[in-house]
Amino acid sequence: LLGLGGVPLHSFASDAPELLTGLDEAEGCFDELAPMLRELLAPPSAAAAASPSAALTAIALRRSALRLLMAFALASDGLSANILLEFLLLRLASSWSPPAPGGGLKKKNGKQAGGATFAFAASLELGEAAELEDAARLLALLSQYRRHEAKNECLALLCTPAAARLLAPAITRAFRRAMFPAETAHGGGAAEEEEAGGEGGGGGSGFWASTLYRSLDWTARLAGLEDYLPDSVAEALAGPAAVARHLTAIASGLLLVHEWCTSFGGAPFAELCEAKPPPAPAPRAALLRELLGMLFLLSCQPAQGLHEATLLLGLLSLEAVLEAEATRTLLATADVSPSAAAGGMPIWRVYGGRTCEETLPGGQPLLAAAVELGSEIVGACAAAAAPSLPLAARAVGLLHRLLAHRASSGVGLPAVEWGSLVVRVFDLARCLATHPHLVSSPSGAELAARLLGLLHHLLLCSEPLPPAVSDAVAAELPPFCAAGGVCGRLVAIARAGAPALLSSLQLAEPFCVAAPAARVDPDDAPAADLLVAKWRRA
Repeated sequence: LLGLGGVPLHSFASDAPELLTGLDEAEGCFDELAPMLRELLAPPSAAAAASPSAALTAIALRRSALRLLMAFALASDGLSANILLEFLLLRLASSWSPPAPGGGLKKKNGKQAGGATFAFAASLELGEAAELEDAARLLALLSQYRRHEAKNECLALLCTPAAARLLAPAITRAFRRAMFPAETAHGGGAAEEEEAGGEGGGGGSGFWASTLYRSLDWTARLAGLEDYLPDSVAEALAGPAAVARHLTAIASGLLLVHEWCTSFGGAPFAELCEAKPPPAPAPRAALLRELLGMLFLLSCQPAQGLHEATLLLGLLSLEAVLEAEATRTLLATADVSPSAAAGGMPIWRVYGGRTCEETLPGGQPLLAAAVELGSEIVGACAAAAAPSLPLAARAVGLLHRLLAHRASSGVGLPAVEWGSLVVRVFDLARCLATHPHLVSSPSGAELAARLLGLLHHLLLCSEPLPPAVSDAVAAELPPFCAAGGVCGRLVAIARAGAPALLSSLQLAEPFCVAAPAARVDPDDAPAADLLVAKWRRA
């Protein structure tokens, strides 16, 4: 199938490709294939469900059908240009299939949904963990199909409350396999492990094995012996190998989370984050906590290729959380720690080239974790030899919005490392201003404007910073804002490449007059003096 999806059937020169690939027979082939797929994906009969061997066979057949649909979806480089999906999805959606047992997946008006919806219902409601993850990955792909004007039934399905509740555990499992590899037992049934040869990554026995491995790693780092740890211990800890092994599942999960955050004002994601009713209540904002932890781990990897795209997708999801009222309150009201006994939230940082796990203490809102995440990404971009400008611009913009939300909600963030945050922002600004090759792209101009906006908020609009941080910033400001300094270069870069964004930020006068120009006398009310005076008054 590889490459067939990109054949341009609707062009005048498509006759030869149709004949060579057999796509002139596609109408008849898909008319026969669609009923077969619906039959394979349908729930088993009562007699088959009563037989263990028949039930296992039905699961295997449903997984095979899901993977065949995945092969169709990946038959071309561009999903929305895939002509095979147009043939297939229209036939699945235009045909009726019997509802799944229990009727869990229905439209809001109570009517039966289309065949495409119920084709996945059995995999979502009856499938085991591996089948559910296959269905989640396929839905993440098909929900992005935009070629046909008809309603995307897959997108409508995954945004229903019933489907979201069924898919959320699969996403959480995918995230936790990368964050806590040792907790995944051998043969856990996950699709990613199956593709990797059945290795769970740690070979431990659940929680206690993960705790033991992390304790060994912590002791070795304390003694300076981390380089002498056995390979089995290193493989059982979160790091580049674990992320690379499960990156496809992680990206699919983040894509589903993004759809939930952007659909219906964030209502699907907000509903998933609220506590479930007894007898087994989940911690409030559990999925948001898992999302932040996964992004911390992704931020420890080099921002290249799929890693960079996956991290950008996660930051877009956080921006969507900030935009919707239903989800914005979670950042300010849900605690970092899932419970009093947990003591905090696990996060990951890079020390000495190694990914190390830490605990962000509880007693503060999840907004603190989001601010720390933005600070880590900004620091990584400032320290990189070739920083990713789109990622840096997205992280700086997210930090600005998070701090604005903190100011408007009046939430205190006592555990945030403000000193590190300010130093990283200044370092990134100097990095951009002193490397001309970084500003030749539109992302460089956008980053310059967003850095000015963040610095403006930090220095003049936010709540007072701790005294030690305030003194350090005041010492940095005179050379930073002097005529011809870093601030002036950033203003010049932003004015040249992103004037609309720069004007929309409504910066204070000192930031705007710092740009080098022949008509500006550096001895006449220097911008640095104005800015320091305003800073000290604040």
